[in-house]
Amino acid sequence: MARGRGVAYFAGNYIKVTGWHQLREGDELRINDREYILKKKRFGGNTTVWVGGILGLVLLIVGIAYVFGRDSLEHGRIVGIALDDSNQPYVQQATIRFPDLGKTVTTDGQALFIADDLPPGSHKVELLMDGKVVAVDHATVAGGRITTLALRATPTGQSPTDGQSPTAEQLTATGSAPPTPRETVVQTPPRKSKTRTARTGKRRSKSSGGTTTSRYAKLALEANVEGAKLTLDGSTIGAGNLTYTRLEPGRHKYVVSRDGYYDVAGTVELRAGRTRTLKVTLQPLSSETKAETYDEQDFLQSGRAALEDGRYADAVTDLSAVIENQPSNATAYRLRGDALAAQGETAKAVEDYIRAAEIYRFEGETGAAMTAYNRVLELHPKSTTALLGRGDLYLARGEEIAAVTDFERAIRLDKHNAQAYVGLGRARYRQGLYKQAVKQFKNARSLDNTLLEAHRGLMLSYLKLGKLKDVQKAYERFVKAASEEQVSRFLQDPKNEALVRVLEATAR
Repeated sequence: MARGRGVAYFAGNYIKVTGWHQLREGDELRINDREYILKKKRFGGNTTVWVGGILGLVLLIVGIAYVFGRDSLEHGRIVGIALDDSNQPYVQQATIRFPDLGKTVTTDGQALFIADDLPPGSHKVELLMDGKVVAVDHATVAGGRITTLALRATPTGQSPTDGQSPTAEQLTATGSAPPTPRETVVQTPPRKSKTRTARTGKRRSKSSGGTTTSRYAKLALEANVEGAKLTLDGSTIGAGNLTYTRLEPGRHKYVVSRDGYYDVAGTVELRAGRTRTLKVTLQPLSSETKAETYDEQDFLQSGRAALEDGRYADAVTDLSAVIENQPSNATAYRLRGDALAAQGETAKAVEDYIRAAEIYRFEGETGAAMTAYNRVLELHPKSTTALLGRGDLYLARGEEIAAVTDFERAIRLDKHNAQAYVGLGRARYRQGLYKQAVKQFKNARSLDNTLLEAHRGLMLSYLKLGKLKDVQKAYERFVKAASEEQVSRFLQDPKNEALVRVLEATAR
């Protein structure tokens, strides 16, 4: 054929298309206006078992992450698998490093990894096996979304980098000093101590080079806060209290940093075959320093870090600075709600969660809005605002039974809440229970005769029941209660086209 075709591979029943009984080699498949020819992928026995099972697990993790894992809609997530140079899952633990972000994660026993809370953009990703960079790739991350990635070791096992940055295996060093604001602190490592350093290199069988001990050094970071980033000689080698290995012996300059804290910098001496421990105490930035140097994004990251570290008062302060300059920042409201709730300030936390939910709904982030409403109801089960908001979200998702439950709860809490009756009427209408919908819309109209939703709901329900005269009567009551502008908008709204035709026909 003249147009090009893609090729989609499948093995066994790993591809499933709803409505098809079976896929066969040579079948054509159209996806998003592109055509594919299905061809069987020939795997070895071990590969088929491993890859099939692993891909299934990846898809499961992606599904779970999509539904439950949207903690930060401004950040994204990468879910992936590490493969060796034979294209087999690397079941030994491997390290996935994001050198530009100062972030590292490790694979599990199925060769899978998940990297959370990644900022949007294109990021360099390195695969390390036995502390050696064996693959380099780039992945594009979008806020609130999941990117999948397969990293495969090069046949030679060589890193495609220029070798200037140290590889991320685990190593250790000692020394710490109190930080000075906005100054580099040069730390002199303590004298070698039997209790602080230890020989970690194990005897190896003689190789072709004849060496019996490792020529590399190790450095273990022990910071007082989690997630601290470690930089050696200007290159970020990882983040977190880990043992970093395969480092070149000698004297190195280091910097340990964390959002919301002063950097700690110094020098450390590393020796081949030895592990040194670097103990660092990071101090929170002062309010004056933040005011002079921080923008809204800095305050947001600092507030998030303070929340993770249990410094709730600092988190509230930083996140309030974000909200003051960006009053529509839903993430800042949600995080500040977390901090306030942890401090026992329930009423203020509820206000922040509701505000976050409203902004999320306006931005179309229904999953995040649902999470915020759920948090409100955990703290304040009698919040009619949260019940109405969550009920609307359930309706938008087609979950009418859950919506009915929330609207009925809201009515029991406040029998004079017209919006609750409108919501219940909409839910009954969606269920096809039109008589019950009429009852609820009438209840809403009796409480607030200006509610367009109540009038329109009545007209639609009567139309479904075939009561055309009642449709006309409901419209006449609406005209009396509404302004000329509201009536004009109603008649011109495409959603009301069927109603308008019926009204015109009955008026003749």
